[in-house]
Amino acid sequence: MSEELRHLRIFLSSPGDVPVERKITLEVIELLQYESQFKDSAFFEVVAWDKLGAGTAMSASKTPQAAIDAGLPTPAGCDIVIVIFRARMGTPLPFPEYKNDNGDPYYSGTEGEFENAMQASRLPKRPDIVVYRCTEKVLLDDEAPDYEQKLARKKLVKRFFDQFVDPKTGAILRG
Repeated sequence: MSEELRHLRIFLSSPGDVPVERKITLEVIELLQYESQFKDSAFFEVVAWDKLGAGTAMSASKTPQAAIDAGLPTPAGCDIVIVIFRARMGTPLPFPEYKNDNGDPYYSGTEGEFENAMQASRLPKRPDIVVYRCTEKVLLDDEAPDYEQKLARKKLVKRFFDQFVDPKTGAILRG
């Protein structure tokens, strides 16, 4: 076997409400390396802040996103970017350090990572971007003390996905 293994970096981004989906994704990527079509041709490296040995020290002097940014390759620097959502966007980021092209704050580190990958998707060596949305119903207790906060988080996810469809025509702009 004289072929060299192709090294593929896979960036995994998600807020904290999808631990099961995140675990399944990591397991599937691990198993892919043993599939006949990949085992002699590709090596998959997962880039994720919570992956053992990832090189992301959560320093007390930095925000979590700043530590991730300093310790990991960017989504734009990876071959594949997987973004997973359910009912929350993630932890808000400090503004104005983290803002989009319009000068508005990102809803979360996950959104910022997605946008980093999307900006790179216009370049010759661009990452393939896969966005997964868990559509299982999330029930909110309207009598819970944090009901309004959870509802607001859920609405941010809806607003994020609304940008995938043209509001005037209903045309799908992103898959």
